[in-house]
Amino acid sequence: MGCVACGKCNQDRCPVGIATQNPALREKFKGKPGHLASFFLVLAHDLRILLSSLGVRNLDDLAGRWDLLDFQGRGRSVADLGLAFDSIISALEIAKRYPVDEEGNTDGAALPVLPLPPAGLRAFHGASKGGAKIPEMDGRIIAFLDGAGEKPLEFTIRNSDRSIGAAASGHLARHRISGGNGIRHLVRFKGSAGQSFGAFLARELRFELEGEANDYLGKGLSGGVLVLRPPKEAEYPAQDNAIAGNVCLFGATSGDAYLNGQAGERFCVRNSGAVAVVEGVGNHACEYMTGGTVVVLGLTGVNFGAGMSDGRAYVLDEDGLFDTRCNSADLDLSPCVDPQDEAELKDLVERHAACTGSLKAGCILAAWDEYLPRFVIACPRAGEGP
Repeated sequence: MGCVACGKCNQDRCPVGIATQNPALREKFKGKPGHLASFFLVLAHDLRILLSSLGVRNLDDLAGRWDLLDFQGRGRSVADLGLAFDSIISALEIAKRYPVDEEGNTDGAALPVLPLPPAGLRAFHGASKGGAKIPEMDGRIIAFLDGAGEKPLEFTIRNSDRSIGAAASGHLARHRISGGNGIRHLVRFKGSAGQSFGAFLARELRFELEGEANDYLGKGLSGGVLVLRPPKEAEYPAQDNAIAGNVCLFGATSGDAYLNGQAGERFCVRNSGAVAVVEGVGNHACEYMTGGTVVVLGLTGVNFGAGMSDGRAYVLDEDGLFDTRCNSADLDLSPCVDPQDEAELKDLVERHAACTGSLKAGCILAAWDEYLPRFVIACPRAGEGP
């Protein structure tokens, strides 16, 4: 519907005309009935997949199906943190042994009375140590690493596959399988990756995704390489469409990321050493950066570089208005005229084109002398560093 999460819902000052009765502001509302219809169609599609996995035809068939209830996935992880579900599980087991009809009758059988569950500290169960469930994909990647496989792994991924790469990176960090010898293992994915794809990715791993990724892509990136490109059959212009969600590369310390498309808000916040090339970003990009290099081959949102204390960003100022969208209190802007700066920028654009096949990067390289004057270097103001 166009919400920008500005936090003014209770002030009647919604800038996009959603949470307001002000006629002037309501004129800014861009939502259309078709948007809502599309949302419910996607919601119904996901619900249909869930119902199919449970073996039921519709929501009405789920009524009273206590036999389908269980504690898995997140439920188990919550229990590991100290929450006890024993009483609920006991109630479910009793319900299975004493079925009731639609009117609540139990064929004359007396239902047992459940004791009240303990309360307060008596109900506390200490968090278990270890034994966290590793996602199936990460398990296969770990097995691949342990076997020193040479051929790249390939997966079909969906948005319910979260934090893929985190467990494998932790395994590498603990066991130092590669011994720090610089060998990098390639893993290919196709589909829509869930949140935190490539989180904390270790230097021994290179993830290539043909599709798109949700929020927190590459958070805590730790030396690995992330490459995102749209599907080969896609007919839309990649540079004009989002390929990753919000808060990509949050807290990244090292590594590389090449995104053949745009990213959402808060791109590279608190980046301290990673290199990233993207074709457009939302608001608050490069906020609180303390190191690393970012190249934006397209438009940015507002508040770019707020609180930035080190590192640098090369921004293609296509409309000549980047100075109105960056945080001028924290940044110095300069043209890319130094030969060393030009060499670094061109090298990163060439790497981006080679990794992703980006048409926009190819066009920029083909007309380099024409595009170079449009690039702006954003660096922290002198004396603003740590």
